[in-house]
Order: sequence, then structure tokens, then C-alpha cells
Amino acid sequence: MAKKSKFKQSKLEQKSEYIKPSSIEGDDKISFNFRRMRSDGDKFKYCDKDSRYFLKLVERLRDVCHLTPLELKTSRSSSLKCHQINFADSRCTEDGFGFNSQDIDDNGWQFEISQNEHGRIHGFFLENIFYVVWLDPKHELYPGKKL
Repeated sequence: MAKKSKFKQSKLEQKSEYIKPSSIEGDDKISFNFRRMRSDGDKFKYCDKDSRYFLKLVERLRDVCHLTPLELKTSRSSSLKCHQINFADSRCTEDGFGFNSQDIDDNGWQFEISQNEHGRIHGFFLENIFYVVWLDPKHELYPGKKL
């Protein structure tokens, strides 16, 4: 039986003292920010990846920049597999991004670099900006889905 999430779903009308909820109605294309990116520990390590991995990563980021947040979040593309991160899921190895804001964890998203080959990118949206937190080449956030 699936574990019920301990987090309430974020609402656009909800006020936060930390961040503004993501607006997914605008026409602004996605931009990426790496200010919050972390590679500490062995779980989200990417330094041993070859140039092919980084080429695929940059190509995916380039392609996603042509989308709006709404287009990415509602895409049914099997190569993107974009969906929200449920940190309350028992298969998830983290209980949040580790920032001092529950709002950020409630707004966590992930998408694939390439279909079942190079792992995923995890982060959160603030308006049309996707803040990359982890590169996950080995599917370590959800290890039951390893390559």
C-alpha cells in the first residue's frame, strides 16, 4: 500500500515568507540556474562521467530551454519523464533538498537527461527558472529505478 504524503500540495494562492509559488501559466521559456547545485557525497556524484554524459546533459538543457514550465510539467514525452518529486515516497532516498524551506521541497521536479541512459536532473522551479540541485546519473534518488 502506498504511503500517504505528509506534505500538502502547494497552491498557487498560498503565501510564503520564503519563495513565491511557481506560476505555470506564463509564456516565458525555462531558464536554468546552478547556484543551488550540490554534488556532495557519493550519491549525486558526476565527476567520473565521460564527455558523452556532459554532451547529453548540455543538449537536454538546450532542448528544455525551448519549453515553458507548463509545457515541461505536462509533457507526456517518454524521453523527458518529467514529474514532481515525492520526498515522502518510501522509495525516495532523500527527505528533501536540505534547504530551510518546505516550499522548495514541495516544488521539487525531476526530468531525464536521455531516455533510460544518463540519469535525471533534480531541482525546483521559481517562476520560469529551474534551479538544478542534483545531477543523478545513476538514479540514486529512486534506487529502485536504477539502470
